[in-house]
Amino acid sequence: MEIKHKKAARNSVIQALYNYHVGEYDDTEIFLEDFYNFIRPKIKPPVKQYFELLFKGIISNMDKIIKYIDKSFRGDFENLNITEKSIFYYAIYEMNFLNVDKNLVISEALRLSDKFIGELFSKKVNAFLDNMKKEEL
Repeated sequence: MEIKHKKAARNSVIQALYNYHVGEYDDTEIFLEDFYNFIRPKIKPPVKQYFELLFKGIISNMDKIIKYIDKSFRGDFENLNITEKSIFYYAIYEMNFLNVDKNLVISEALRLSDKFIGELFSKKVNAFLDNMKKEEL
């Protein structure tokens, strides 16, 4: 799969996690149908494939991801907004469940942070994920 497709999938997963939590969905299939119909109607097949791998994996492993955050995050994670949390969920999942190169995940999380939030939050992302590189779930 081309790098540009994975980057597009990562962008979409942050948007999807945000909408999933704001919309208070319980069913991922119903959410995905809405997501494809209203938010990403023109998503390309290779992007969709990696996006679904990420999104479904994050949602199905959310309890494990949150336990790790509760154990390792310095500060009050609950005070972060949904987009900020989504970047951490994505990074923890890709790093620890898909075994993607940790430096690549950190780089992508920083890119996503800059894109969706801003540079100030990137410092927090970098510090947390850099510490996470040394740990396992």
